Amino acid sequence: MNNRIYWLVSGEGDNGTWERVETTPRGIKLRLTRERCGGDRWARAYELPYETADGCVAGYDVEDGMPSTLPEEARADIH
Repeated sequence: MNNRIYWLVSGEGDNGTWERVETTPRGIKLRLTRERCGGDRWARAYELPYETADGCVAGYDVEDGMPSTLPEEARADIH
């Protein structure tokens, strides 16, 4: 399999929860669709975590490629 590590954040309103997910690129797209519940919730997924110049952990959005800050737990997935 071509499993990759993703960091998924989903929630309602301004509150979201982070989760580490190991799945395929197709699998993460399906998961995002399911998390969004037809518009009742929001969800984003990030991959390829890296350390920024100021020491934060960041990753790339799987849908638009834009970088964003990830939770500190993602530091263990930096290669």
